[in-house]
Amino acid sequence: MTLRSLPLVVGALLVAAVAARAADPKTYKVRFDDVWTVGAVVTRESRETESTEVVVRDADKVVEEQKGSVTTVVRLVEKCLAAEEGKATRRLVYFASWKVAGEGSQGALKDDSLTGTHVEVSGQGPARAWKVLTPGKEVSDIAKAWLGKKYTGPAAEDARALLASKDAVAPGASWSPDIDLLVKQFGAAMDADPAESSVKVTFVEVQPGETGEFGKFAMEMDLATRSLQGRKGRIPWQDGGRLKQKGVLVRNLADGAFDEERAIETSLAGTANGGESVRISFKHKSSLQEAAGVGGEMPAGPVSTSPSPVLPPDKPSK
Repeated sequence: MTLRSLPLVVGALLVAAVAARAADPKTYKVRFDDVWTVGAVVTRESRETESTEVVVRDADKVVEEQKGSVTTVVRLVEKCLAAEEGKATRRLVYFASWKVAGEGSQGALKDDSLTGTHVEVSGQGPARAWKVLTPGKEVSDIAKAWLGKKYTGPAAEDARALLASKDAVAPGASWSPDIDLLVKQFGAAMDADPAESSVKVTFVEVQPGETGEFGKFAMEMDLATRSLQGRKGRIPWQDGGRLKQKGVLVRNLADGAFDEERAIETSLAGTANGGESVRISFKHKSSLQEAAGVGGEMPAGPVSTSPSPVLPPDKPSK
């Protein structure tokens, strides 16, 4: 190589380096939890179908069998009344429509007692609680149990923050969120073994939308639960017991955006050891479709005057 040709070579290398940088994909800091500000209003719509089958055998004889399927369709509007560091500490939730319908071991099930009701959700994490604000409104035990599942205890909205990527990522990237933290989030309600469990999130692609760029994500979770929740406590699995969940989420990539659509399929099956010759076969499946968007009409409602929450009962009435 001569000195005369050296500038040409260096120039070519610089051009190649610039071209490589230009071809680097855009990266995004991905998060799945909502970022709230006081006054923000969000509308959510969801449809969830759950089916459960329980068969109790003593030796080879069936002594009890329960089958049921229920579909819950919800349209709600929520407004943030107080927030700390992006987390809502008090929300007003209006249930424009809430309907439960299905078939259980005791016959047909139909309930719409939450429709037209204002509910306050206050606190964060384990301290989160809800209470009905609409004067004179009586909601069913089924509705109370649903409110408790959605807003108190190991609420799904808390776990979603743990699915975020630690670093900025580009489409095509996959990561494994901290399974120990996820299991800890659900606590005793799940009784899962972190060492035998896994979770994976994949950033599939970026899609254009009316309100900005949307990311499409695939999620897979496989939790090795140790026991089944029975009427009088937890019962160890004899076999099975893996809670599997697959989902697709399309969410606005802007920090603080609420616009999203998601579809999640969940299953849990196994045989629990009820002691001596008693075995309990359990199968549960659920399918959830949900959409959220900024804005919505919040009807004027009562103002909370008491800090004491109304908590759901341990068991819903049949």
